[in-house]
Amino acid sequence: MEGREQQRLDANESRNTMKTPKPSRGVTLIELMTTLSVAAVVLTLGVPSFRGIQLSMQRAQVSSSLTASFTLARSEAARRAVSVTVCSSANGTSCGGDPSTDWKNGWIVFTDVDSDGVVDSGDERLDTVRFESPVFKLDAANALGGRITFASSGFPASTGTFTYKDEKLTCGLRLSPVGRIEKDSNDPQCG
Repeated sequence: MEGREQQRLDANESRNTMKTPKPSRGVTLIELMTTLSVAAVVLTLGVPSFRGIQLSMQRAQVSSSLTASFTLARSEAARRAVSVTVCSSANGTSCGGDPSTDWKNGWIVFTDVDSDGVVDSGDERLDTVRFESPVFKLDAANALGGRITFASSGFPASTGTFTYKDEKLTCGLRLSPVGRIEKDSNDPQCG
């Protein structure tokens, strides 16, 4: 009897050692809900600040692109001894309607041999700046209109202020008599 009892104890012991729990492969409902709640809080806090960063970067891009284009126009006019025009352009190939003061889609810089402010066959396009889906407005003062022509001396024919406006800020960018773009605001966010 003792042998049978020993066999039964050994069998029970081997069954108990074989029933080790397997590690779970999924997540519980509580873990899933906690993760989703944390993700929702992070997104709620992060998205508005990301929008502010995006607008700030766009302001800086518009300002630096405008500065680069006018610097190029001024230097090329003096170097080539020919008029160079910068004009607003919705399509990137020709100037916008006259007098288009809306520069938000972009502009082109071109040599303007006959000083007519229109891209002709004898003119060379020097630069094209495009903004595909602008969330800002960039208006030129009426004195500037849709085009600014730099004479062969490198000086612009007209001066005035560009007004940049997005959902958070309005900034002025002034075209000086020597053809430089300068901030017309003391606000450091105007970039």
